[in-house]
Amino acid sequence: MIQKQELAYQDQQSIIQKQDLAYQGQQGLIRNQQDTEIDRLMALLGNGDSGSSKKPPCLDGTRTSILKWISRWIEQPTDDGKRGLCLIGAAGKEKSSVGASVAEAVRACKRLGAEFYFTVDEQDRNKGVIPVLSRQLASWGDRRLRVEIASAIDDDREIVQRTLEAQFKKLVQEPLETLADDVDCRPLVMIFDGLDECNDQYATRLLRLIGKSFATLPIHVRFIIMSRPEQHLLHQYDAEPLDTRLYVRSLDLEDVGEVEKDIEAFLRQELPQMVWGLVKRPSDWPGEERRTILIRLSGGLWVWIVTVARMLTDPRFRDPEKQLDALLLSASDTDGEYGHNTDLYAIYSQIMNRACPPNSHSELLTLFQDVLGALCVVKEPINIHTLASLLYLDHPNSVGFTESLRTKVLGYLQSVLTVPDVEDDPSRDARPIQSVHKSFKDYLTDQKRCEARFLVNIAEQHRRMAIRCLCRMEDLQKPNICGIDPSMLNSEIGWNNDPTNNNGDSSGDGDSSSKSDDKDTNRASNDIKGDRDGGIDRGVIDEKVLKHTENSTRSKGDERLDIKGLAQRHISLALQYACENWANHVSGTPPECDDVYMSVNTFARTRLLH
Repeated sequence: MIQKQELAYQDQQSIIQKQDLAYQGQQGLIRNQQDTEIDRLMALLGNGDSGSSKKPPCLDGTRTSILKWISRWIEQPTDDGKRGLCLIGAAGKEKSSVGASVAEAVRACKRLGAEFYFTVDEQDRNKGVIPVLSRQLASWGDRRLRVEIASAIDDDREIVQRTLEAQFKKLVQEPLETLADDVDCRPLVMIFDGLDECNDQYATRLLRLIGKSFATLPIHVRFIIMSRPEQHLLHQYDAEPLDTRLYVRSLDLEDVGEVEKDIEAFLRQELPQMVWGLVKRPSDWPGEERRTILIRLSGGLWVWIVTVARMLTDPRFRDPEKQLDALLLSASDTDGEYGHNTDLYAIYSQIMNRACPPNSHSELLTLFQDVLGALCVVKEPINIHTLASLLYLDHPNSVGFTESLRTKVLGYLQSVLTVPDVEDDPSRDARPIQSVHKSFKDYLTDQKRCEARFLVNIAEQHRRMAIRCLCRMEDLQKPNICGIDPSMLNSEIGWNNDPTNNNGDSSGDGDSSSKSDDKDTNRASNDIKGDRDGGIDRGVIDEKVLKHTENSTRSKGDERLDIKGLAQRHISLALQYACENWANHVSGTPPECDDVYMSVNTFARTRLLH
């Protein structure tokens, strides 16, 4: 009898184990289904770039004092309520490198919630800061954040088109508030670099939102902001609610002696590698005496020493010794003594005059002026092929114009511009040309400091760029530029990998039955909302949810025409730029420029509907 009972008990245990395994399998299936739906919703945030790859961290062993201080601040309790830190400093104080080093350190500890690096040349990217931050938070590792963000997107599929305030609340603040009940949770860090390079009004609004959010966000959430000491930002730092929530630390007040030690480390470790093959004894170049003079001349300004190093090692000028001697000669006073010389603009002037000497041919000077002017007003960074296509209109008789740009102008400005070292081909993947530092554009537009022949008049350059864009569209636009069969229906055309294609269907799978699945989609979304606490209800599995997910993940053989691929093949980057930005350049043109408005009128009458 006992043996039978024991066998029956074992059978029951076996049945329970099988049921438990089946239940776990069902739970895993539900989780996979939810993850699939979440991925579809997250795709609606787009693929904006945080800009982190463009910012190198500090050199190993440098800026140790400020980095240790920030590390302690991140980890310490915040009984005073100050959970934000703002590092301010003038141009060249290595704010971005400090931010990149902090991001690198907290990322290694899995404490980096999100980061964003503003740049003055990419205002459209700057305005996409919230979706980029939200996507990073969703990938941080806490499922609650991922589910909450997906739910917010599902509630409003057009959330990325809403105001900054609405986006911040739904995609950042409310998801972070779900972590409020965590006990002994380690810090979660959010980093914003270069806030001064963002549109003034936009930056002010973002700061206010961050300040107000401190009242409801978990105490372990930290915000770190880097910016120049611009007046409109300083006013926000000193006003409610940021004045009681934010530490403000100035890098301008850092110990110059410590910074000079870091610069010495750069000159000893990095510069010898940069001049390798250009001087006889690179390991100790430029020698103790000249190294000491360079440190003194830098005045603790990092961008000065980095710009000088790039100038000395510019491949177009193969004698760093002569370049350094000329620099030291220009920096010494009448008695041959060297003091602090943190005048970065003087270095820029020397670079410009070396690239385009005063006795240069007028055609070369015009080419320099056109290139510099265009790079100062473009609405987004462009590569050399796009630049050449836009400027070619002003130089129609030039042969090999792209190569001329590279060899005659850009090649001589590698001390101040990042010029990709690529072969002259029409590759669409050529990296854009960008300033090494924002201060170079400041120099080119400074009427008091920039030499007249290099001075960039922003309004005039907008006028010229507006006309170039309109002319490019006039020359390159044509009806049905992608050569699509006119008999094709709209439903047969889709943007490959665009989650919003097919009349708003977020799946992007092109299934004609997608509309009929809307209710199932909502049911799946509701299942997501029910999972905001990170757990799964052990109730009955919703068969419609299973059906919806099965349908959404099945391979359906999308046969629609990929218009995005066609556009990339048939529409040049120059034409894309012209179509997207001509109006921006027209708006920057003075009202008295009749030629621009005549061009707009002609374009509107003849080409607008192509």
